[in-house]
Amino acid sequence: MALFTTTEEKSLNLGVDIGGTSIYLVLMNKNENVIYEKKVKTSRQIKEIFRIIICFLEEANAEVEQLKFISFGVPGTTNMMDGVVIDAPALEWSNLPLKEEMSKYFNCPIYVENDVNCAAIGEQWKGRAIGCKDFIYLSIGTGVGSSIFTNGQLVRGSSFMAGEIGYLLFTPDVENKKYNKTGQFGMLESKLSGTALAENGNDPKQLFKDYYENVAEAKDAVNTFKQLLAISIANIVSLLNPERVVISGGVAQSLEGLIDDINEMVKEYTPIPSKIYLSPLGEASGAIGAVAAGLNRISEKEWSV
Repeated sequence: MALFTTTEEKSLNLGVDIGGTSIYLVLMNKNENVIYEKKVKTSRQIKEIFRIIICFLEEANAEVEQLKFISFGVPGTTNMMDGVVIDAPALEWSNLPLKEEMSKYFNCPIYVENDVNCAAIGEQWKGRAIGCKDFIYLSIGTGVGSSIFTNGQLVRGSSFMAGEIGYLLFTPDVENKKYNKTGQFGMLESKLSGTALAENGNDPKQLFKDYYENVAEAKDAVNTFKQLLAISIANIVSLLNPERVVISGGVAQSLEGLIDDINEMVKEYTPIPSKIYLSPLGEASGAIGAVAAGLNRISEKEWSV
């Protein structure tokens, strides 16, 4: 049974957040309310992603014809104008024309955006950055990334690569001749991500659980993580002077008991004031933000007519 009595009205918007370990889908109606959402195992195969979307719509009692657009968030560098994924190491995608590929399956506008940019747009729309013109969104999940909003505008950079915090270098990296390379996780990313935390056989969620239960080994690992995170945020705050920093992503969901410590450490490391928050949107932030990014694109087209 269809969600509406007519399928002619394109009244639904679909956000698809493709992560390194999972895909999160959110279906929103014309009133900008979430009517169905789901998390599934990730895939890097276009046909499989198509199948996931079709199954999702069937479960939501919705039809493809009702979609006003599909907006994808991708963990990597994207050319949002052409819909091309330039580099997404977690998915092993390089110069993939995602918009073109998905347009073979769907007869509606297809939008492609960096997943962290999507999530930041979502925070400004329905999350912790409502009404905030200068903020940094920091995502810590399979990888690490950030998005920069200055004077209410998303900063993209000359090559659509602004905010790639995972590439930050520290002195030990250079001394050990460990440099950033295209197609690989960055130096900071290799220390601060969920992937990094799992390198010693630790499940990140279990690691933080053990930390809160005062397990010695977990305390050492998480304290090292916490300090590096605070240093990284302090450097960003010193450079960009954001009103606030919003943290989200899979690892961030375990940081609730640490956020006060992180705020205090950042205050100690830099004299530039800022406030660090955890996102209230949780895992859905990227997919909700993808819808917001799609709505922005439609609005831009309407204004240009």
